Amino acid sequence: MEISNYGLPRKVKERMILEYLAGVKTSRMLSEESGMSLHAVNKMISRHKAKFLATCPPAGL
Repeated sequence: MEISNYGLPRKVKERMILEYLAGVKTSRMLSEESGMSLHAVNKMISRHKAKFLATCPPAGL
């Protein structure tokens, strides 16, 4: 049974994203641990990256 992205608490999603970005776990590992589909995990991470990049000013300015 797969869990939707909305079924997890915010803190759990934040921990998953931090573990992925730190290189501790792969998206496949996070998918298996959480019960989410690999597609849902990758989408959650890419949304976080897009949101973060949109709020950061370009380097060198």
